[in-house]
Amino acid sequence: MRPGTLLLVAWSVFLLSAQVAGAAGPAGGNTPTGNRQLSYTDCSDGLTPSLGGSITEVAVGDVNHDGHPDLVSVGNHANPGLSPDDQHGAMSWLGDGACHWTWVHCGEFGYGGCDRGDADGDGTIDIAYGIHHNYGDTDLGDQLLEVTLGDGTGRFCTPWDDGLGTHGEDWGMFSTRFGDFDEDADLDVVSIGFGGAEGGFQVYLNEQDGTWRRSFGFLGGNTDNSMEVGDIDNDGHLDIVAGKQQGTVWLGDGEGFFVVSDEGLPDFGEYCNMRGVSLGDLNRDGRDDIAFCHCWETDTYVFLRRADGTWQDVSNTVPQTGHCDYTEIVDMDGDGLLDLVTFGRGWLHVYGGDGTGIHWTPLSGFQADPSTDSAEAFRVSGDLDLNGRPDPVTVGGEYHAWQETTPPSTLRVRVTRPTIGKKLLAGQMRWIEWAVESPSGDPGSVTLELSTSGPGGPWQEIASGLPDSRRYEWRVPAVTCDDCRIRVTVTTADGTASGVSPDPFTIARRPDPVTVRFEDDKETLAWTDSLARDRWNVYRSSWERFRETGEYTQDPATEPAAARMCDREETRVTDDFVPEPGRMVFYLVTGYHLRDDGTEPGTPVPMGEGPLGQDSAAHMRRNSHRCGP
Repeated sequence: MRPGTLLLVAWSVFLLSAQVAGAAGPAGGNTPTGNRQLSYTDCSDGLTPSLGGSITEVAVGDVNHDGHPDLVSVGNHANPGLSPDDQHGAMSWLGDGACHWTWVHCGEFGYGGCDRGDADGDGTIDIAYGIHHNYGDTDLGDQLLEVTLGDGTGRFCTPWDDGLGTHGEDWGMFSTRFGDFDEDADLDVVSIGFGGAEGGFQVYLNEQDGTWRRSFGFLGGNTDNSMEVGDIDNDGHLDIVAGKQQGTVWLGDGEGFFVVSDEGLPDFGEYCNMRGVSLGDLNRDGRDDIAFCHCWETDTYVFLRRADGTWQDVSNTVPQTGHCDYTEIVDMDGDGLLDLVTFGRGWLHVYGGDGTGIHWTPLSGFQADPSTDSAEAFRVSGDLDLNGRPDPVTVGGEYHAWQETTPPSTLRVRVTRPTIGKKLLAGQMRWIEWAVESPSGDPGSVTLELSTSGPGGPWQEIASGLPDSRRYEWRVPAVTCDDCRIRVTVTTADGTASGVSPDPFTIARRPDPVTVRFEDDKETLAWTDSLARDRWNVYRSSWERFRETGEYTQDPATEPAAARMCDREETRVTDDFVPEPGRMVFYLVTGYHLRDDGTEPGTPVPMGEGPLGQDSAAHMRRNSHRCGP
């Protein structure tokens, strides 16, 4: 290699110049408060306009920062403005913790799916949604896929959506989720098309400035309109499950690209996709397992993820009630073990798990909606009354929230996420979640801490003075540990209590898919790529310019030492550039996949370019002057 040259390799960084070279275990910790009998009461005062009658999605979480869960939806076929429901745009039902709801809304659009999260990193909850009725006459509600910023009151009126829905999506998008798919500590968006619509399956990466860039996607294919995000193979990268004709399980590579991993799952045929999919680690091995319903019939299915990447069918262990349109995998009774919940034909059933994924105890079963045998939406992700147990929201012919009735006897805190054995990667955004039992029903305030040395600490503060929303978007720090724990301390009118992760999780640094070297001629840069991408981009940049501006990639029009060698088909490039005496340049290599996305049938097109990797503090290097998509 020539003097004055550095190599910065996505994702490994090393300096080369003439001068410088450079398992599952028993639950513990939190005291489980399990109750093998659960009962529910209707908690729906003010849940108008109704969402009943056609499919939709409801997101559950505290959107106005008062510590009480709220409900968010973009409604069903009646949105916007059709009688008798008179729905309008992005809607929130603000909860008061006592089963009363206040409706607020913004915009004139709707009919689709949604999720909530902090997209712009300002600490206020925002929403992402895919819709069929993109009837907005302003920037709000005029696209099939949008992100809209919240103002902290439960209203979502500010579009933050440039670049979303720009790859041939047509007719309608539906189920939509947030997740950090490229591991740069912000929330990206995945959405699937409405039914058989041309929206297909699309992943867009957050550029942190209100613009979005597609990293993966394709058009067409039938869908069941259900989707969830988790980590199925426990490699630290987020994965997706979706009731999609082209595949159900999609494994992420940490750069925003996905591949199908359905070996061992049933094939119901072209027009029958898995319905009501959900994820959770039922057998405590660190890998997320899957539950779903049959598209036409009423059977419930559970499959466990094996270490070899295949799926084990344990559905014969699940009680079959004939009522399955949606599933959820959640700890319903507070014993620290995940349970299975089904909703269908108007009936809700809860089956208690024992940590094996194959033994089930009926905990509850009741007719949630006697007005109909339909099931149009289902979500279990919020504790409406602070008794430490999650509460279901059902939409059939009617719109209901249900409150589990076990009264809390003393203030208790349980850490529920990260779960046992989960692998997190430094620099990515992941969720911390906890449950609180508060006799007063007072949400209080929260302090979060991390131990990298087991349940005894020492403890490093993550955040303090937070409202007790029971979920926190956490940028995983630049540490490594095999016995990581979270401590959550809650202060309410009842006093102060703490809970510690009952089981360890791990934090690791991101893996390095690209290895770069100079060959013997000192002018040929060569690399290997464990992600087996189809094309590569090579960036040459001035070290001195980087020191001045922080730009890892630079504009050749303004920096003479900079160059972009784009769309390389071979894993090498010859560059005879020699920097001026006393100056240095460095190189970064990244790449992208080609995939037929249906916009030009039969012709593979570029997916999104991968990131430039992390610096020593696990911050993703920003690509200010990229080659292409």
